[in-house]
Amino acid sequence: MTKDELLALIDQAAAEGWTELDLSGQGLTELPEEIGKLTQLERLILGKGKKDKDGKQQQIPISVNGKFYWKPLTIGNELKDLPGCLAKLTRLCHLDLSGNSLANIPDWVSQFSQLEILIALSNKVTVIPDSLAQLDSLQQLYLSYNQITEIPKSLEHLTNLKKLDVRRNPLPIAPEILGPPQLHYPPGSVSGIFNYCRQLRIGEVRPLNEAKLILVGQGSVGKTSLINRLIHDRFNQDEKQTDGLSVTNWTIHINSKDVRLNVWDFGGQEIYHATHQFFLTKRSLYLLVCNCRTREEENRLDYWLKLIKGFGDASPVIIVGNKRDEQPLDINQKALREKYPNIKAIIETSCSEGAGIDELNQAILKEVAQLKEVYDLLPLSWFEVKEQLEQLDEDFISYNEYIGICYRSSITAEHNQTQLIGLLHNLGLVLNYQDHPLLQNTNVLKPDWVTEGIYALLSDDVLKTEAKGQLTLADLTRVLPFQSDIQKIATVT
Repeated sequence: MTKDELLALIDQAAAEGWTELDLSGQGLTELPEEIGKLTQLERLILGKGKKDKDGKQQQIPISVNGKFYWKPLTIGNELKDLPGCLAKLTRLCHLDLSGNSLANIPDWVSQFSQLEILIALSNKVTVIPDSLAQLDSLQQLYLSYNQITEIPKSLEHLTNLKKLDVRRNPLPIAPEILGPPQLHYPPGSVSGIFNYCRQLRIGEVRPLNEAKLILVGQGSVGKTSLINRLIHDRFNQDEKQTDGLSVTNWTIHINSKDVRLNVWDFGGQEIYHATHQFFLTKRSLYLLVCNCRTREEENRLDYWLKLIKGFGDASPVIIVGNKRDEQPLDINQKALREKYPNIKAIIETSCSEGAGIDELNQAILKEVAQLKEVYDLLPLSWFEVKEQLEQLDEDFISYNEYIGICYRSSITAEHNQTQLIGLLHNLGLVLNYQDHPLLQNTNVLKPDWVTEGIYALLSDDVLKTEAKGQLTLADLTRVLPFQSDIQKIATVT
């Protein structure tokens, strides 16, 4: 749209008293002062629809007047500044600034006393101005895909705010608080976000410096040998096959800091696959290990990548073709990368010769360094609870016992307790299924203890043959190595 065309449109809108003006996708680099004449506007849109890699319109959930609808995610136009004349549009209740190059939200936006929805996705905003706290009518604020590093305390004055979306910003806040990274899911609760920020402000904090490394793949592809090479630089030709799950701690050095990786090695036998869904989590780096000697279909790469996508969201994946000393890896790399953009590297290794291990180690360091969650700040009281749970001798405790530990560390608010246990679950330090309707009130469990029991039951020959998979309490007491705990579990759950 040329400047003359835009001026003509503004004149027409002013003459006819338009209440809505959509200037999305016009390639505008600036707005003329004349736009200040549109004092009747209630809705102004300055972006354009964005399509994903499949050509589908990307959308985010918005609610207006209590009604929920999907709004196209907007980008486009090239505005770097907003003219002060826009401050005259005091009747605005919906302002969409998405997809421009705005470095800030001007303070005069606070004059929009009737503004209910402010959307400024995909800009270059670095600071949320305190002036927004004057928008008493504001109900929804969308600021994802910017460069914001802090949520100001002043926003807590927005008592009518029901939606706050600040995902995809370099904020030192755990994703369990902000909400799922995919924008088509609703963001975290406003009260939860404000509460977390309040915790960071009132006490000492420290970076988490911890993440989860998960190895998956078919049986006998060399996952355990790979871990031994990476962590201990050793190889055992007679390495025993992993039954179920093995968890190892590995400290790596990134950005002048020590980061602890909780390394989960899953047995690849088919009988265990159905249980993986309980342990594949977000906040993780995945190594999908395959055998160079077998075809892509036999390695079931598509199956594993779908599983990771389903439970790990957009977690990064490194495909490792092991046993390259026997045969080069033969897979359709281009097709896999196009279908699964979270594949960050494809590396061939040989555990017996040590080939490719340094390259894989560097790839792991690179991906962990880019996991924003590694550097999330946590209150020291949260760390105290985390360390106490790690040091427990018991294999599980009741949720009430967990709450007691929280109280002793001065974490008394229920939402703090819920947020913390969700974080520890995603880190793989404990298991607690808060989002599962049947399991949400059960115990806080040690992962090793749970998997040992599950895999003992799955591997029991009597259950597989004579009982045909039907499980009784007598079977539990016969099979499980921790029989004395069974009655206690039944009591506390």
